[in-house]
Amino acid sequence: MSAFLQQEYQESLQNTSGKNILLATSLSGNVALEWVLHHPDNFQGLVLVGTSLKKVCKKKERVQKSAKKEFFDIFMTVDVSEREQKFLSINSNLYAENDSILQRWIDIQEKRPISKTTLFKQTMAGMFYLTPDTKPAIPILVVGSEGDKIVDPVCIQKVQTHLEADLAMHEYAGHGIPLDAPVGLADQLTFLADE
Repeated sequence: MSAFLQQEYQESLQNTSGKNILLATSLSGNVALEWVLHHPDNFQGLVLVGTSLKKVCKKKERVQKSAKKEFFDIFMTVDVSEREQKFLSINSNLYAENDSILQRWIDIQEKRPISKTTLFKQTMAGMFYLTPDTKPAIPILVVGSEGDKIVDPVCIQKVQTHLEADLAMHEYAGHGIPLDAPVGLADQLTFLADE
């Protein structure tokens, strides 16, 4: 996945002025980590939001017990609207009942449906990705939330320690920090860009 993305965006990365900072949320953090390890010259900073790592965190920290049941329910739900409502509820502490956001998520799923096979493959990729012992040679910011219903905040702190990264913890956002706390996240990115 990281090799595909690197090839896809290589020209864009070379034609930018200023710093290239890669921001990845949750599972995509594994892909981002792999990307910056293999192509350290592509980015001058990495931000991992709600990302857990195998070998660094315990299974119960990577996906909390209550979230495992919810993910099973999501996977078994056939109705798109109901499934997206469950996705929104597990990801957001502020907008779980927001009809406008829910409708946008439903519209995206109807226009670009994600199959259950793809969801399963993504889950397996996250479960079996072997965290490298090598730390990227660029500044890293790890972002998490005390209110995350999926990844235990202890796991976020372990990821930060393992990567020798800076840490930013939100008090009340859910796993979907870009949705629940976009201004706070943007402020953190500004700080990293100024380093």
